[in-house]
Amino acid sequence: MAKSKASRITAICRTKKCNWRVYCSLEPRLNKWMVKVCHYNHNHGKSSRVSMLKQGVIGGLFREEIRRNVNLPAAAIKDIIKERYDIVVNISKCYKGRRIALDSVFEAQSIQFGKLWDYEKELRRFNKDVTTEILTVDINGRQQFNAVGRDADNKMYPIAWAVVTGENKDTWGWFLQKLKLDLNLGIGKNLTIISDKQKGLVIAVTAELPQAEHRMCARHMYANWKKSFNRSEYKNLFWGVAYSYHEGEYEKNMQMVHAYDPAAYEALLVTEPRRWCRAFFNPESHCADVHNNLSETFNRTIKMARTKPVITMLEDIRRQAMTRISLRWLKEFKLDSHLTPITLAILEKARKDKKYCKPLCSNKYLYEVTEFNIGYSVDLATHQYDNQDNPEKYVADYYQSSYLKNTYVDNIKLVNGEQLWTKTWKSPIGIPNIRKPRGSATTSTKDKEN
Repeated sequence: MAKSKASRITAICRTKKCNWRVYCSLEPRLNKWMVKVCHYNHNHGKSSRVSMLKQGVIGGLFREEIRRNVNLPAAAIKDIIKERYDIVVNISKCYKGRRIALDSVFEAQSIQFGKLWDYEKELRRFNKDVTTEILTVDINGRQQFNAVGRDADNKMYPIAWAVVTGENKDTWGWFLQKLKLDLNLGIGKNLTIISDKQKGLVIAVTAELPQAEHRMCARHMYANWKKSFNRSEYKNLFWGVAYSYHEGEYEKNMQMVHAYDPAAYEALLVTEPRRWCRAFFNPESHCADVHNNLSETFNRTIKMARTKPVITMLEDIRRQAMTRISLRWLKEFKLDSHLTPITLAILEKARKDKKYCKPLCSNKYLYEVTEFNIGYSVDLATHQYDNQDNPEKYVADYYQSSYLKNTYVDNIKLVNGEQLWTKTWKSPIGIPNIRKPRGSATTSTKDKEN
């Protein structure tokens, strides 16, 4: 700006002897700004350097990105500015801007960590049955755990979440202990768990819930397997194995993998297919899934919340879960069918597919049903089945609409704003330090240490 007053502004090009100039002033009669002079053409080439881009502006631009990744280096900020805005900025400004953004993020985090005791008390005041626990340890980093379940209509139901120092057997063990006590899970009998193959989690499940059916997520297994076998043919072979209905189909599909690539077959055996193939699942389980996509879906929905300071993050997740449960309750309350919608859809599909089935009677209760030249033995002795019976009578009680409605009767309770919290006057919790990224130290870091 060459000149600036309350009623008129003049802007000129910072390059000497350039004719570019804009002059505008306020027109009192119209109460609007009007451009009076505009020489729009420069007599020189454009420059990618902008002196008005100060470190404070850089700090503001990258505050949220620094919050998501506190290890974002100044060099990366410089490259992003060049790519995003076509502006070349000095690296020293990026260092200073990064520090401004980091200080701002840590100030917000520090303030909210100091209020965690008050927040916990407010949660317990309105949610009498909720379980909360704050344990302070002298360690770096922050990681989030969550547990989600499936309702009788195969939809996601958020159960619990926690902020911990990192993923290991101790933190997973603590999380599972709390779940086990709250949900009265005992040693895991009649319980199905689907997760990735995180070592600490596998150890914790074995220790805390030894009788639970612990499945490995097939999608995670495939992601690791395809690093060596990534052609589309391998993908079809893998999922053919994963969705095998019985052991005979499993063996057939595994032989197809062996015939196509013996090395892929051996690598697939290492992943323990019995932990992620449908043919080996407990038939009494109410879940036939081979993946834990619901957990990934939940993680995606809280992605933005996880970039915020700790209390704001927890409140966003609580409100999101509360809203979801409320909306599901409103929807399920209107159900007038005996079974859930997805169960009815599965029965309807089975009704249409029965045209491919041919029953052969052995006696009053024993039948052999053939489908596509494959025979299955069926024993109706426990059901006293009649050809005129409604098949809905033989569906597990879990899939009844009444069970689904009961799932959403109780919801997370409301929480007042911070101004209405009761103070605990406990010593504030300190903010964790920055966790150093994994891998060897950079050259500059090594030089500094030397």
